[in-house]
Amino acid sequence: MTDEGTPFAAEGLGKISRCVLVKCPGVLRTYPAQTLNRPLLDPGTTSWPGAIPVVAVALMLLIGPGMIAALLLRAPWLTALALAPGLSTTAVVLVTVASSAIGVPWGPAPLMVGVLAVWLVAALIGALLRRRTVPEEPGRLPIAVLAAIAVAALGVGLVLLPVSVTPEAFPQHPDTIFHLGVSQWMVEHHDASFLHAEDFRRLSGPGGYQAAFHTMVATIAQISGASVVVSTSSFVLVIAGVAWPLGCVFLARTLFGPNLAVTLSAGVLSVAFSAYPFMLMGYGVVWPNLFAQTLLPGALALLAVVMSAAHRQSPPLTSKLRALLLLFATLPGLAVAHPNALLTFLMFGFLMAAGIIVSKAWDLRRSRPLLATSWIAGLVMAIGLVYVVSTVIPTKGGGMRFSVRPGPELPIGKALQDTLLFAQPGAPALWVLAALVAVGAGIVLVRGRHRRWLVAAVIITSALFFLNVAVDNPTTRMFTWPWNNTAPRLAAIVVLPAVLLATVGLASGARYLQALLGLQTRLRLPPWTPAVVVPLLFVMATGGAYVEIHRTVLNPYFHPDPALSLVTRAELQALQSLARHIPPTAVVAENPWNGGSYMYVVSGRLMLFPTVSDRAGGDRALLATNLDEVGSSPEVCAAARRENVQFAITGGRSVRSKGGTQYPGVDAVRSSDAFQKVAKEGPYTLYRMVSCAES
Repeated sequence: MTDEGTPFAAEGLGKISRCVLVKCPGVLRTYPAQTLNRPLLDPGTTSWPGAIPVVAVALMLLIGPGMIAALLLRAPWLTALALAPGLSTTAVVLVTVASSAIGVPWGPAPLMVGVLAVWLVAALIGALLRRRTVPEEPGRLPIAVLAAIAVAALGVGLVLLPVSVTPEAFPQHPDTIFHLGVSQWMVEHHDASFLHAEDFRRLSGPGGYQAAFHTMVATIAQISGASVVVSTSSFVLVIAGVAWPLGCVFLARTLFGPNLAVTLSAGVLSVAFSAYPFMLMGYGVVWPNLFAQTLLPGALALLAVVMSAAHRQSPPLTSKLRALLLLFATLPGLAVAHPNALLTFLMFGFLMAAGIIVSKAWDLRRSRPLLATSWIAGLVMAIGLVYVVSTVIPTKGGGMRFSVRPGPELPIGKALQDTLLFAQPGAPALWVLAALVAVGAGIVLVRGRHRRWLVAAVIITSALFFLNVAVDNPTTRMFTWPWNNTAPRLAAIVVLPAVLLATVGLASGARYLQALLGLQTRLRLPPWTPAVVVPLLFVMATGGAYVEIHRTVLNPYFHPDPALSLVTRAELQALQSLARHIPPTAVVAENPWNGGSYMYVVSGRLMLFPTVSDRAGGDRALLATNLDEVGSSPEVCAAARRENVQFAITGGRSVRSKGGTQYPGVDAVRSSDAFQKVAKEGPYTLYRMVSCAES
């Protein structure tokens, strides 16, 4: 490639490529920082107002395809809107896989063609359903639902925007580079298939990963022209501020009826817990898990319709067949988003089914005792089978049981307090919210026997969280392994049933206030007053639904201590500048614990260690410890040739102690005769390999 304005603009690519390594050590060529991809640092979107178009694209991608498909399947408007995120995810995932399989580069054109094909299939199925099922009442989008979502979106915005400051900010965590790198690779290679999601790491074997999140982010970046970081931030805002509260409101209305108090309460309470969505916005960073959990309420609402667990007077769908088809269309997106959410769906679905069986058995205990007994016996056998499958039979979970270092994180007393009061590490307890959940659980136990599975869900998930933080031994890991034995993941799954129980508490308070106002004949207030006043009182009593506490939880991930910060904006600019000296096909050796891996995201240059987990085994392990010997060791030289290593970066701040011990060969190139200094920017120095010991 040539770069006008450099001393070598007139030279051919062939001559320059011969001078990259040993033959012409005196030649120094610069290349455009944006050779293959968009840069990370977008001057036009350094503030959130500049990212509004990107947010709009994210919202349209998440809602548009799925909502129209649901409408073509003859679903009511509200149902179509609520199920849109899951259906859109499935549609986009399937279209990207098909596009990759037939060799069509991914972009807006194949997206439009694929979505049109999905709509055509939906229209055909909808025509068949029209003949074989009861027609649905189209209805309208209730203003109350839109208001509830708007309030929830405002709550998420009041937390995320001041903490992140800019859409170019991202959580400072070792795994962040993996998620940004996957999306970046998809953009560069025009291949958003989750089956190729790990190819950017250049590992042998299949590269599949639950990459629905990255597929959506890459598509947003291609449509909007924004960087992957801005696209990621915008998508996180949309899924947490729109998709999640929309799903919670829809599920609450499905279970408890379309009451105004239920609608507004569910919207407010959906963003009142720190554990989800706010904790997962920073921890990990587990963006795929964050995304998958937003699809869970819609899937559970459909399951409730199929299993006759929805509100009897006003279910969202009258046709179980239509609900079943929509559920089957939603589950692939849920599964590809993250298996944690799929496992949570199976657990909550099992509890829902168990609640129905117990309720029916109780009703038949006298009229048909034998049948009632057989149902209970079958349920007990099913529970035993689930236990055997998940804890005894060797599965993938056998390895996941040791995914993190074992041992309790908190004393038993502190762990119990945090569990009961929904407290996150370093943040105050959520007393009012905990009281609401307890009140809602009491009401459900006394009056709502068909909803008692929600109480069981809160108890079981809370117990898993407690066992993880207070015990965490091989026995408890037999039950916590599906959620990677990590407290934040387990705390997140408690939130959905807790939101629903707290909704019962607030809605009951609204009904009580309405009855109280009815006794006061002198007061002539609008009938909707209690439904609005009670959630408003909760917001006022908790300081905006705990917005400051949520900021306290999220802030350390975006603004950690300098010793824990992987890369700063200035360092990103330095890496982007150094990338100009590197041809696009060359591989750069770096210490990923010093932030060097982010050169891939800002420039598209290939890194020897794309993430902090890519050191082990083979040539990479050898080069990590002995790269400085490339000029004297034929073995090291052969490994460098196979990996196409031509440059190395030193310097930067080591985030962990591992940074100084796992990559001594990279850090030592500064004193190796086999490397020549090319340039220095900020804390980083770029070296070019100028000699290699041939065998």
